[in-house]
Amino acid sequence: QESYGEGLFTTVSNLASEADEAFRVSPVGVKYMPVDYDVEEVRAKIQRVMSMNSKIIFLVFTPDQGAQFWPVASEEGLLSTSYQIVGSEALPLSTGPEYLPLGYMWFSPVSRGELFAGFDTMWKSMSADDVVGASASTYYGLDKFKVSLQDGDAALPTSADFESTDALELEVPFLFDAVYSFVFACNGLMNAGTSATDIKEDLLRDQMKTVNFEGITGFVKFDDMGDRLASYKIQNIQAQSGSSGRRLAPSDVVIVTAAVFDAAEQDPEDSIKI
Repeated sequence: QESYGEGLFTTVSNLASEADEAFRVSPVGVKYMPVDYDVEEVRAKIQRVMSMNSKIIFLVFTPDQGAQFWPVASEEGLLSTSYQIVGSEALPLSTGPEYLPLGYMWFSPVSRGELFAGFDTMWKSMSADDVVGASASTYYGLDKFKVSLQDGDAALPTSADFESTDALELEVPFLFDAVYSFVFACNGLMNAGTSATDIKEDLLRDQMKTVNFEGITGFVKFDDMGDRLASYKIQNIQAQSGSSGRRLAPSDVVIVTAAVFDAAEQDPEDSIKI
């Protein structure tokens, strides 16, 4: 079992049930195979999906599994014009550029909002010394870690890492706004007279749910469960002008944003923009 796919499928199934549309979602599971990928088992699962006569296929894999899935899916005809394939955010074009056909769509979290430009400027003004240098170590207490940075598994940052934000992982801007969410929550409680030593557990959790602000990833707001109201793009592979064919070389395609869904939008009619 693979928790990412299981969890996302469960969520989709629950939403379908709430809308009295449970019959529209039929699962076909492929076990997680980080080593010894069983092509024939995957082939059998693809054939089962095709025998169900479903025309819209929602694929939920981790990137490493997706990269091994695409060539088998291509051989079996799952990537033909008979099906609309929609992938999760873990399955962008880069996981199978030589296999993914025109029309393939996937969800992409909006991780760079209008304020990201300011973060980009700040990031490129920094150097490794600002993060792990002697002054930073003293200021942030880095020398007090139980496991020193030098002995940790993660590589130490270098000044080259701050030359551009292009290589930042998708999660980094979200981590930045996550920290600010705690800052806003703590600030609100302290302004209300709460002692810093009392800011914890249920009190902090409930305050976090009230936080909303414009972050570098866009507007940050949480639901009653404490989950962030996310914003997603639906990306679509289309042909460059003058190109033709069902499957083109990566240089002959463009990625077009077909729609944007923003769960934090106040007006439900404005939550989806096409």
